[in-house]
Amino acid sequence: MTASTHRILRAPDVREKTGLSRTTLLKMVREGSFPSPVKLGSSRTVGWVEAEVDSWIETQIALRPSSNAAANKGSSNARPK
Repeated sequence: MTASTHRILRAPDVREKTGLSRTTLLKMVREGSFPSPVKLGSSRTVGWVEAEVDSWIETQIALRPSSNAAANKGSSNARPK
């Protein structure tokens, strides 16, 4: 993908990709914790740059506790029967 080629996602695609509800998505945009949409023609038509949404998802993955730490936290010597 070149710098001049961007894919724009509409709200249903962003919600599907992130798992966020419409209300949560818009709240996070207002708070600045999710990428802002870009206007597409009319003032009511907006979309999100896919690369920015993907970057946000990657950041969320990087911020989660490591799977090894979570697995070790709940481990015990007992074996499942």
